[in-house]
Amino acid sequence: MDVEYAAATVAYLLYSPSKVYKLTQLHHEIKGHYARDDPAFVLILCAFISLTSVAYGLALGSNPGLGAVVRHMLYGIIGFFVVGALAASLTWSVANRYFIVRHAHSAVAQRVEWLYAFDTHCNAFIPWFFLIGVVQYLLLPLLLAPGTVACFAANTLYVIGAALYVYVTFLGFVHLPFLSRDKVAVLLSPCAVIFMLWVPLSVFNVDLARLALGVLLS
Repeated sequence: MDVEYAAATVAYLLYSPSKVYKLTQLHHEIKGHYARDDPAFVLILCAFISLTSVAYGLALGSNPGLGAVVRHMLYGIIGFFVVGALAASLTWSVANRYFIVRHAHSAVAQRVEWLYAFDTHCNAFIPWFFLIGVVQYLLLPLLLAPGTVACFAANTLYVIGAALYVYVTFLGFVHLPFLSRDKVAVLLSPCAVIFMLWVPLSVFNVDLARLALGVLLS
């Protein structure tokens, strides 16, 4: 397993996600496909998810027994794969149905691999995980305090995390040379909905952090 490459990918995704997809182009030129063929990246993600799931359970007063630890780990990992499978299936289907540019001189039209769509989910998950898994944990005393300021801060964190997830997903598909860049831009449309909900949720005191943590750790 190329752990160093996986670690470098994580770092790029936090400060320059477009570089990751330049590496993806190189990977395709060398191996003939876009999807990763090494499980190191996913294993690193699972390790991070396990650690933060347990940390949240302990920080929020859950039973520190072995059963609770295992349950929190499974909740986090299963959620990651279930959401990833749904997101990958949706983007894979939409991209292959609507985004492909068909060239007259090409005998066989290229198609997006499902595993590449799942890889894109994994990439997009990194900035989301950093904000919601790490930054939120560090700010728990502030975010769980009563009041409008805490609600607005929590919602801001979730809105930015969701927008970054959408943006990195968009980057994953816009860099594929056989997809229409104009059509792939449709993948950015959820950002408009995300930002439109930001202020109303905060005004009506709908705290996304409290909702999410209540569901995950109930």
